[in-house]
Amino acid sequence: MSEESLDPADAFSLLGEDVRLNIIAALDEATGEPIGFSELQDRVGVEDSGQFNYHLSQLVGHFVTKPDDGYRLTAAGERLARAVSAGLYTDSPELSPFGVDGTCNSCGLEALDAAYADEQFVIACRECDHQMLEVDVPPSLIRGRDPEEALAAFEKWSFEQVEQAYAGICPTCGGPVNHGITEDTADVLPFDVLPEIVCEVCHRRVRTSFAAIARRDPAVNDFHERHFVDYRSKHYWEVDDFVSDDGLELLSESPFRMQVTFTASGEICEAVVNDTLNVVRVEIRHTADEDAYKVDSEPGQ
Repeated sequence: MSEESLDPADAFSLLGEDVRLNIIAALDEATGEPIGFSELQDRVGVEDSGQFNYHLSQLVGHFVTKPDDGYRLTAAGERLARAVSAGLYTDSPELSPFGVDGTCNSCGLEALDAAYADEQFVIACRECDHQMLEVDVPPSLIRGRDPEEALAAFEKWSFEQVEQAYAGICPTCGGPVNHGITEDTADVLPFDVLPEIVCEVCHRRVRTSFAAIARRDPAVNDFHERHFVDYRSKHYWEVDDFVSDDGLELLSESPFRMQVTFTASGEICEAVVNDTLNVVRVEIRHTADEDAYKVDSEPGQ
């Protein structure tokens, strides 16, 4: 039975016994070194050799391989062991709400809390209940960390997830991704549409903001550097451009064109993003000047 040919339902059915998960855990602890039958049986703690052999044989061929010198995990077995170690299927850690820097963009109060439950990291206002941010986060990111450490880890992890997805590699499985937009934003108010990157293999979805996409353009980045605007010095939810739709204008639905407007020290920067998350035009002008100069443009636009 090869890894490629095993039906997903059959694969999960193989893991319905504690003994089999314990076998995988014991082989994982060996860090790639083969383990003989007797030693593996002792590590798992099953006295009945026949029973142990039965459970082990169910794993051989997909999760476990048997070279001449013993047993060890296959690539699929290693992925399963990592998932179990990370608590993806077993842990449910929680963080009670704790205060974080920032101002609620609904009521204007400095009353933001961060919390973690049901694998969701949430930034919300304790006064008006407005939700600023909600992100799916694996339990291993929270486990063993105090609130401040968890917050720092969450920000770094979230940033890297988006960076990798935007670069064309799924941050979960490594598969290819598609860049696009989504109108399924009911839980991400106040946005009616958002950039979305979807994996072709595992269907992992990574969302970001149009302002964050536009900020990647060299001309837009240069605009902010000239005005000494450093987004990285603030939390994501502290940047109005990222969590508010005030600077957004839908120019066209077909072809899709979303304009993002940045202002700084008497200048306006307008960046237009298409439905494949490319910046197709950048124009910069003084706030009192109707004449803009085009920095970059898409052929034919």
